[in-house]
Amino acid sequence: MLAGMARGAARVVVTVLGRRPLRRMELAYLGFTVAEFATWVAVLVFAFERGGATAAGVVSVIQLVPSALVAPVAAAFGDRFRRDRFLRYGYVVQAVTYGATGALMVAGAPGWAVYAVAASAAVSITLTRPAQGSLAPLLVDGPDELVAVNAVSGGIESASFVIGPVLAALLMAVSEPGTVFLAMGAAVAVSALLVGGRAMSAPEEAPTPDDDDEQPATAFRRSLEGFARMAGQRDAALLVGLVASQSLVIGALDVLAVVLAITVLGLGTAAPGLLTAAVGVGGLVGTAAGFALVTRRRLTPPLALGALLLGAPLAVVAWRPEIALAFAMLAVAGIGRVVMDVAGRSLLQRAVSADLLARAFGVLEGLAMAALAIGSILASALVAWLGGRGALLVTGLMLPVIVASCWRSLRRIEARAAPPAEIVELLRKVPMFEPLPPLALERLATSAGEMITPTGATILREGEPGDRFHVIAGGHVQVLRDNQVITELGAGDSFGEISLVRDVPRTASVVATTEVRTATLDREVFLRALSGNPASARAARRVVADRLGGPP
Repeated sequence: MLAGMARGAARVVVTVLGRRPLRRMELAYLGFTVAEFATWVAVLVFAFERGGATAAGVVSVIQLVPSALVAPVAAAFGDRFRRDRFLRYGYVVQAVTYGATGALMVAGAPGWAVYAVAASAAVSITLTRPAQGSLAPLLVDGPDELVAVNAVSGGIESASFVIGPVLAALLMAVSEPGTVFLAMGAAVAVSALLVGGRAMSAPEEAPTPDDDDEQPATAFRRSLEGFARMAGQRDAALLVGLVASQSLVIGALDVLAVVLAITVLGLGTAAPGLLTAAVGVGGLVGTAAGFALVTRRRLTPPLALGALLLGAPLAVVAWRPEIALAFAMLAVAGIGRVVMDVAGRSLLQRAVSADLLARAFGVLEGLAMAALAIGSILASALVAWLGGRGALLVTGLMLPVIVASCWRSLRRIEARAAPPAEIVELLRKVPMFEPLPPLALERLATSAGEMITPTGATILREGEPGDRFHVIAGGHVQVLRDNQVITELGAGDSFGEISLVRDVPRTASVVATTEVRTATLDREVFLRALSGNPASARAARRVVADRLGGPP
């Protein structure tokens, strides 16, 4: 079985890295994640050398809290501008702030100055995952490839969880923490170069005429308006909260690893680091399990399994605190973390509309940062209240209970995210929807309704307001203007776009000459699909111009 998983993992990696945009995106992400973990260790060492454990704890809060607050707002701009550029600008900001932090450390600047710039670097880190999470669906050819990209990203994070701290340790062994920041600034600068140029452009990422002229204040206001829409999407809110909840356990493990190693197992002070490394090693194994999700259309069972694997091992250790079992169980927890993350992020990318994806991932990033801090505080409180074993038990049960409580909603979300293939193919043949990426087309199909009209009935009436767009799945209609037949339409043809695109009353009537079955899109859904894709918007204007006999 392991050999089969290894072969499957190799095929997934070859598929993803064989495509230039995806390869460049993932290589850039490797530089980012290694830098993230390496600089985290370096800044904590820097703080510890100047103020001990208390200073290190304060620095952790200084970095996490602003990041949690800024991440959702900053990521909102990813839905307003080209996502490849937004990703690149994030890397540039990280390179600059890492370099500035390292320069201050090397120059012997006051601690407050170093921590302030380091905090800005930590905030800039929160831009990358939302940008990449919203860009990836535009670069893939379908849901399977999207899961593959997420699995590769998860594997990179797991590897960097080990590589980053080791690299930081090697650099600090021959130099100082400032050298780590300078080196990682250079690494992230390379990441910015990798995602630069036209190689990362996606079909719907062509610039619109308004983008360059939009004032920053206007862009900021319009970016924030999307949060109200996202808050109204229960599916998005549930998935964001669920994926972020794993950070509660990860944050708690920072404290519980120390308690488990020293108090429960009676090991030395080096053991907490080894237990944490076991989680990272398990994450590498979990990456192969993440690759196994590529061919699965149903992701809620793996999501639930990941939550169980992340939480239950802690309860097992609480029940039977033995050294070998503790290391094995923490490795299993690492597997669960990756499986839950890959399944949850893939579900989120399928369920949330493209124009809200960056905001959704920004909120996820902010919540994850906050959950890390809350998890650490909660673990400390549980240890004080219930002791080490009691804290492990309660922490281990949190995620399975959370997932079980929202299981029915998760199943409903997945059912909605998998539209009938017939509707997808029907919409794919509509000229204005041809430029849409496969996942955007699937999301559009999930919003489609069905309407059956009997022979002789009027579907649209000239002069009335327009509220729907129709694509004929079966049957025939006549289009009449001033009671004169101007054309006939059949299966695969569409109508109703003129009043929606130009915001005018219906310019013609449509009457069923046979029983007609149409797939329908509400006005808001239809216009949102066009506004999110300049190529589709241009195609719609051409269709309207052809039907009215005027310029587009």
